[in-house]
This record gives sequence, structure tokens and C-alpha cells, in this order.
Amino acid sequence: MTMNRKRILSVLASLTILMTTTACFFHDDGGDTTGPAPRPGVAVYETCFTVDDCVAAADDCYALEVGAASNAICSYECAIDDDCVISSGSGRPGVCEALDPAAPAICYESCIDDGDCLTGFRCTDLALDGDVFLCLPG
Repeated sequence: MTMNRKRILSVLASLTILMTTTACFFHDDGGDTTGPAPRPGVAVYETCFTVDDCVAAADDCYALEVGAASNAICSYECAIDDDCVISSGSGRPGVCEALDPAAPAICYESCIDDGDCLTGFRCTDLALDGDVFLCLPG
């Protein structure tokens, strides 16, 4: 074997080792990078106009009406209270309720008084029995 051929083989072997070592630092999980951009940061229980306003944890922008008052919140469907996140605004736990029997239960922000609720919402005794208080339009 000639000296040039040995050098070429040595360089090729070094490049192969370098490429193999470098390849260990890159990982393609095959995920879709062409999907929609992340949604803005309107937190669960905060007001919204469309679901696109809400963080990804919310599955919709739910319109709420209580008497003549109306508003909409970012929220998501739930089965039990433990499914609901703690409010980033008041630090209070969420409550899973179906206010309309024809609609699914969703998470609402719980409250002790109006000060726990966003502007445009009131702390409402849902069952009128002092057990369940929710921030609802008012």
C-alpha cells in the first residue's frame, strides 16, 4: 500500500468516526414541525374571544351567560373537580360543573368573594346553598 493510499484511508476512517460521533448529538423524533404555531398565553379561566386566544390546555373559548351578563372564558371539558387546574389569577382550585344540562361539564374558577374573579365576573353561589361558588359573568 502506498503512503498516499494509507493517508486517504486514515482520513476516511477519521471522518467516519467524527460523523458517527457527531450523529449521536442529533435526534429527529419524527415530529411534525409544520403544525400550527403555539397559541398565545391567555390562561384557563381568563376571558377570550376565540379558542385561538387560549393556551393549548384549553379546548375552547366558552361563552357564558348569566341573566343579562355574558362573557367567555378559556376552559376545557372535565369529569371531576380534580381534572381542573388551579387558577393562575386567584390561586383557587377549579371546579368541574355542567351549568347547562345539554352541554358538557367544563372547569370554572372557584371563588370566595368577587375579589377572586376577573373584572366582568362575580363570585356566584351556584347552588344557592353556600357550597359551590364560581366566577361567572355579572
